[in-house]
Amino acid sequence: MTPCINLVATRCKNGDHDNLLRWYNDHVHLLMGFPGLLQATLFQQAGTPPTTAPEYACVYQFASHADFLAFEVSDARARARQVVETGWARTGIEITQRTQYLRLGARAVGIGHAGDGASFVLQSLSLGPSEASAAARWLSDSLYQALAALGDNHCAWYRAADATAAGGDALVVAQLPVDSGMAALASAWWHGAAGPETVGAPPQPVAAHWQAPYRRLLQWQR
Repeated sequence: MTPCINLVATRCKNGDHDNLLRWYNDHVHLLMGFPGLLQATLFQQAGTPPTTAPEYACVYQFASHADFLAFEVSDARARARQVVETGWARTGIEITQRTQYLRLGARAVGIGHAGDGASFVLQSLSLGPSEASAAARWLSDSLYQALAALGDNHCAWYRAADATAAGGDALVVAQLPVDSGMAALASAWWHGAAGPETVGAPPQPVAAHWQAPYRRLLQWQR
């Protein structure tokens, strides 16, 4: 099975960030009533708002896209939706993006990437025409080269569940030991990153919808 994530981006509408975190804690607890939801991670943008990147991004992990589809019609999802529509979130939170992605690959370099000093970078990309296997190979090699000089790191790359050979969106989630990792990824690494001999078939064109550094606030696990 191919792992699937549901990325839900939000912003705090009333500035009450403490209550937002309390609300998320209850919201994810309700969603975890669905046994196929394996993990959820809430990120907050660490840059200087406003930017085009989401203020908050919650990544929900499922074992497969079929599990996500079952989650969508589950009682747990219905209960959580009702709380959203009638509780604090009705006026406190705005959803700015909700996208499902299939994981193409993930890689850990070294063993120190999970320390307290780690930072995160999230990138939402638009990929031109490409087959999934070719795009996965190209992303793996290009990201390896972009991050190789940073030492310990963890990186995962995804393709939107509705992407086709004609193109679609992609997502990169990188965990890095130092803030300099943002510079390594923000400098349009996809332009010529594969070196003199291209590994995989680069999608054409490639562009960033948004990208920003993030801090991990909360993580829930089954």
